[in-house]
Amino acid sequence: MGAEVLGAYFVYTGSRFIPFPVSSAVEDYKNMIINSSINDILYTDTFHAGVLNPLAV
Repeated sequence: MGAEVLGAYFVYTGSRFIPFPVSSAVEDYKNMIINSSINDILYTDTFHAGVLNPLAV
C-alpha cells in the first residue's frame, strides 16, 4: 500500500474501497454497500474514530 511506503503503520481508509473488485470482502457485503443509501446510516457516539489516530489522544 502506498501509505506504508510513506512510513504509515496504520491507515484508516473507510468503506469506499470495500466494493472494489480487488477487495477481499465477500460479494454479499460489497453488494450491501453498493445498494445502501443515506437512510441506512446509523449514527452513534459509542465509537470514536479518534482512537485510531495517536495524535488525537
